[in-house]
Amino acid sequence: MNWDWPLLGRGAELQRLMRDLHNEDDPSVVISGAPGLGKTRLARELVDRAAKHKMDTLWAVATEAASTMPFGALARFLPIPDSRTLDPLQFLQRSLRELEARAAAGGLVVGVDNAHLLDPGSATLIHELARVDNVALVVTIREGHDAPDPITALWKDGLAQRVQLNPLTRAQFEELVTITFDEPVAPSTSRQMWDLSLGNPLLFREMVRGALEAGTLVLEGDVWKCEGPLARSNRIAELIGARLGTLSADETACLETVAAAEPLGVALAWELVDRSVVESLERRDLVVVEASDRRRDLRLSHPMYAEVIRQETPATRQTAIAEDLALAVKDTGARRREDLLRVAGWMLDSGTTLEPRMLVEAARQALAAFDLELAERLARAAQASGAGFPALLVLGESLFHQSRPAEAEETLAFAMEQAGSEHGEAIGTGGRKE
Repeated sequence: MNWDWPLLGRGAELQRLMRDLHNEDDPSVVISGAPGLGKTRLARELVDRAAKHKMDTLWAVATEAASTMPFGALARFLPIPDSRTLDPLQFLQRSLRELEARAAAGGLVVGVDNAHLLDPGSATLIHELARVDNVALVVTIREGHDAPDPITALWKDGLAQRVQLNPLTRAQFEELVTITFDEPVAPSTSRQMWDLSLGNPLLFREMVRGALEAGTLVLEGDVWKCEGPLARSNRIAELIGARLGTLSADETACLETVAAAEPLGVALAWELVDRSVVESLERRDLVVVEASDRRRDLRLSHPMYAEVIRQETPATRQTAIAEDLALAVKDTGARRREDLLRVAGWMLDSGTTLEPRMLVEAARQALAAFDLELAERLARAAQASGAGFPALLVLGESLFHQSRPAEAEETLAFAMEQAGSEHGEAIGTGGRKE
């Protein structure tokens, strides 16, 4: 494995940002994007290149811990407070003067990573530095998080260019896969990596590392293949948790519901969750609305969000969500073609009793959709509810298609016995079932 990646797919952004740093009128940049897209790597590269050009540089990283301390993120670059600068405003002015003097000597490039976490004093100082001649700022902020007003004002007031960092394209991602693996990767595995990471390099890296540790990504001959789930990594959960940010109880409940049901019809979502909560999550780009014909469905904005949220939702909460979803769809009339199958699955998950005929029909739909495991579950539940021959027939078919011929043959033989028994009972009662 090769984890020493080049700055892949960011050549255009790097060239543009380097030009901006040498623009006397507008040298500062704010790089925005989701976690894992390479904001820090790109900003660090810019600052390092400036240092190679003999420019004076500073690099600071804002953190949650330092955000509670005045000027905490920038403390190591600022003068030591004394009796003359105990007042925050005086300390700000003194710090600004010293940095202006450094800039006048030959230019100064100040890099600040995670500027959305800056304390008010540091944020104000960075804003004031943007107005100083010979100072260029390279600032990163995390998409979906509110930044302090002085940082937001950098691009709103025209003091800095804001650059949105996007995920890698499919072609760039395939190049990254080639660089990472010494041997070829099976097309289906590469496609699964793309579907789950959607061009996010850090998610891709952690996904591969987690799968290697779990033994679900293996080298067969000279080809890498996936033999199990890829998205199994504590680091992935941490990254997605950071992207989701601080959620209210209602927002968490909404995301859990969407993750369990997606795609979830917007109208149905409004039956279960307050509209304002859905709108808030949509504004933060955590959920998206997809339109198809007359339908409007709600999904999580990234497939990994849904997987991690489902993994972290308590079992009792999952049961409650399944019951709420099933009852809500039944109350609306289950009008969509796939509604019966979804309702049956949810009711099965919640332990709610279902009519045998509904279970059999749902099992047939699951079989037709090649969801063989669900078809088996539904057919077994239908059999337990007394559905008899129809349930056994679907169960036998699902077992056969799962390459379990012995179980399938036994089940179908029993189905024929049941069919004969039911036929005999019908004759014995004049065609009437007792």
